[in-house]
Amino acid sequence: MKEISEIIKIQKVVIGYILNNPGLYISNIDLFSRELFTDSTCKAVISAVNELSKTGETDLLKIVEKTGLKIDQVAELYTAADYNIDFKTAIGYLINDQITISLIKYTAEVNSRITKGDDIYKILADLKQFIDSNDLKPVKRITRIDEQIRNLAKHMDMVNQNKVTGIRTGLSQFDKHTGGLQGTDLIIIAAETSQGKTSLALSIAFNAAVNNAAKVAIFSMEMSDIQITARLAAMQTGISSKKLLFHPLTRYDWEVFSMKFGTLSNADIYIDDCSSSNIDYIISGIKVAQMQHGIKVAVVDYLQLVKDGTKRSDESEIASNVRRFKNVAKELNITVILLSQLRRESNPKPTINRLRGSGQIEEAADIAMLIWRPEYYGIQQYEDTDLSVNGTAEVIIAKGRNYGVGKFWLNFNSEITYFSNIQYDDNRTEDAPY
Repeated sequence: MKEISEIIKIQKVVIGYILNNPGLYISNIDLFSRELFTDSTCKAVISAVNELSKTGETDLLKIVEKTGLKIDQVAELYTAADYNIDFKTAIGYLINDQITISLIKYTAEVNSRITKGDDIYKILADLKQFIDSNDLKPVKRITRIDEQIRNLAKHMDMVNQNKVTGIRTGLSQFDKHTGGLQGTDLIIIAAETSQGKTSLALSIAFNAAVNNAAKVAIFSMEMSDIQITARLAAMQTGISSKKLLFHPLTRYDWEVFSMKFGTLSNADIYIDDCSSSNIDYIISGIKVAQMQHGIKVAVVDYLQLVKDGTKRSDESEIASNVRRFKNVAKELNITVILLSQLRRESNPKPTINRLRGSGQIEEAADIAMLIWRPEYYGIQQYEDTDLSVNGTAEVIIAKGRNYGVGKFWLNFNSEITYFSNIQYDDNRTEDAPY
């Protein structure tokens, strides 16, 4: 929380901008619907500007007349504009400060109610109503096109240097064609049962966190935290999660585990074996993880288990939930990897129209990845490559907003449930016709 003097200084900066350019008030009037100003002089001036802007007479003398302030008090505000802070950023500071003050006051009330022994569920319901009614959402900065042109130029320069612009997944073909995991993207990983949805998501999470220092959160409604940890430990040590969880380790296995687990322990991976499948609980968990730990990737396993507490149809519920996951990815500038089931059909090869529950899944997704392991179905060969089906998988990019569609192949080690690049004798990876 800023010092009071600093808050008032920012309030005066905003007023200074408005006095020097009254059009800023009109063009941003929606941002002034809150009680942003605590300083009495600033409150008086913004109230006068609101009235005078209707006639366009917002000069110094009119404001002095309207407010009853001394002329030097108003004149001082004209010089308060600080051009090292742009107008929208300054307003953002004010709104965030107002949110902080509101929350401090309300949490004090909540603590008092908890101490008195009020019903905890009633307190939670009131807290949600308080947040909704007060629209406690920080303002995101709005940028001019010239700034975004500079950002685009930096991005293009990285591409020209063959650099991955996002977070590396460890899957070379995916990283090559998407630039890695990009902030604001919603990635759907879909497949029939036992094809490796969770394994692929955890392989990406493992590579991003362990090998590329990304901060990752995993939300699972299927596995416990210890089961997820065992899966990740298997990828690190080469010892199967089944063995880690259910069988005594040999002396050699203990030595391997002791030697390698430290790297995984130091990774920024956060696990929530969701005690609730409610969408509000999960979205809140993602926001808390981003706020407290700065996560860049969130994995949710899986969509069809997420509920919103309403009695509407499954299709409507899924459509709403998937859109909320896309919105939180955009709001927090993170990648959300969302697992989804596919409907079973006589032809097991996956297609995007088999996404189970709603066509809205495809619409909301930036990338839709479908996993296909012919070996599981006793099919002896792929259609598009002479690669052996044994221990491999085809990943179909059925939708790639901004990226295009295509496919590539990966090794799949079923013992440690880990997907990796296919290596050849000359150490090159599979050059898939993406």
